[in-house]
Amino acid sequence: MSLSIHADPTNYFPLFAGYLPLAWGAGDAELIAALGTALGCVLAHEPAALVAALGLDGADEDPLGVFNTTTQGFREIAGPISALKLPTVLVQEGGCVCPALPRNLAAFLENFDAVR
Repeated sequence: MSLSIHADPTNYFPLFAGYLPLAWGAGDAELIAALGTALGCVLAHEPAALVAALGLDGADEDPLGVFNTTTQGFREIAGPISALKLPTVLVQEGGCVCPALPRNLAAFLENFDAVR
């Protein structure tokens, strides 16, 4: 099973892919709500493991991004993922090289480890 939370693909990549598109400008609250929906779908399939691609291009400071996810938002999304207590592979994908990139990744990883 694969789920994707990304910008509405009407005029933005990934074109015509995924199941949980969010409007341009979506921020922390919208991302956290979509993640809750996605994790509910994942749990319904009783997975043995999880692969999570961290879309760090959702950062509010990403020059090519269209979301407004803050560093705190990246910190917060780590909690529910980690709380699943599944063997998890985290893949960093997306994100332009900008000052927010390492900060957002570190915030996610810190909370992921703290919840574990």
